[in-house]
Amino acid sequence: MTIRHVLLLLTLSAWTGTAIGQTASIRGFVTDADDREALVGVNVVLESDTGGLRGGVTDGDGIYNLTRIPAGTYVLRFSFVGYTAWSDTLVFRTGQRLNLNIALQASSEMMEEAIVEAESETGAARITAGLQTVSPKDMDLLPTPDVSGDLASFLTTLPGVVTLGDRGGQYYIRGGEPSHNMTLIDGMYVYQPYHILGFYSAFSSDIIHQADVHTAGYGAPFTGRISSVIDIKSRNGDKRNYTGAASIAPFVSSAQIEGPLIYNRVSFMASARQSVVKQIAQHYITQETPYTFGDAFLKVHGQISSNSQLSISAIYTNDRGNIGLESADKILEEVGWRNAAVGLRYVVLPRALPFVAEIQLS
Repeated sequence: MTIRHVLLLLTLSAWTGTAIGQTASIRGFVTDADDREALVGVNVVLESDTGGLRGGVTDGDGIYNLTRIPAGTYVLRFSFVGYTAWSDTLVFRTGQRLNLNIALQASSEMMEEAIVEAESETGAARITAGLQTVSPKDMDLLPTPDVSGDLASFLTTLPGVVTLGDRGGQYYIRGGEPSHNMTLIDGMYVYQPYHILGFYSAFSSDIIHQADVHTAGYGAPFTGRISSVIDIKSRNGDKRNYTGAASIAPFVSSAQIEGPLIYNRVSFMASARQSVVKQIAQHYITQETPYTFGDAFLKVHGQISSNSQLSISAIYTNDRGNIGLESADKILEEVGWRNAAVGLRYVVLPRALPFVAEIQLS
C-alpha cells in the first residue's frame, strides 16, 4: 500500500466520521417481556415533529438500528402482532448515540376484522431470491412421527428438495449432492444434520428460533457449498421461569429443560432426544428396524450489558444402523456417523459507532 492510498483512507475515514457526527443514531434489543426471547420482525418507526418518517424492522437477534437521524424531536414507536405497542417522545442532539432496549408485553386482546387493499409491488429489490424463512410454528403444522415438529419434515415440502426413501439421511436440493449442502446452527457446521431415519434431523422445533433456507443467491459468508445453505438460529432459554417437558413416541423419546441461571440476565436451554424405534416399533410392524440415533443440544445465553450479548452453544448427534435391504446373498454392513460442535457468539452495539459488531467462534 502506497502513501497515497494511506492518505486516501485517512481522508475517507475523517469524512465518514464527520458525516456521522453531524447526525444521531439509536439502536438496541427488542425482547419479549415474559421470557426475554428476541423478537424478530418488530416494526420500528421514528416520526419527526414535521411529519417525516423513517424506520426498519428487528433482525434475527431482535436488534434494530436507525442511523443518520437529524437533530430534533421524534416519536419512536414499536409494534408487533400479538404485542402491546410501545411509543415514546425522544429529543436527539447532534452526534448523539443512544442505546435503548425495549421489552414488549404480549397482548391477548381480540383484533377486529381488517381489510387490506394494495397493489402488488414488483421489482427484484423487494425479493430475496431463493430464501425461505422457517419458524417453529411452520414446522409444527406438518405431521411428523414425534410430539414436536422437525426441520426435516418441513424441508420435504419445499420445491427442489428430494430425499431417497426414509433411510440414510440424505437430502438432494436443486439437483446437487448431499455434500453440496451447508447446514449451520448458531454458526457451527453440522456436516451430517439428518438422522439415519430420513424424516428426523438434528433440529427439532423445540430448539429453533428461526431457520433461513437458501437455495440460491446466498452471499460470501456462506462459502464452500454450491447447492444450498440452511442457517439455523436456536432460541434462548427463559430468563425468568424454569420449564421442562418430556415425551415418548413410537420412534423417539425426548426431554427438555430451560430456565434462568441469573434471573433476567443469563439463561440455559438443554434438549435431548433418543430413538426407541428399535425397542418399540417391533411390536407394531413385522419389519426389523435396526436403527439407533439421538441428539443433544445445550445453549447458555446472557445479556452481558445493555449493549452486548454472549451465547455459547453445543450440539452432539450420533447415528448407527443398517440402511440397505437384507437378502439371502447379501450381508448388511452397519454404518454410523457423529457430529460434535461447540460455538461462541458475541454481539455488541459499540457506543461510539452506529453499527452492530459480531464475533463468532466454533
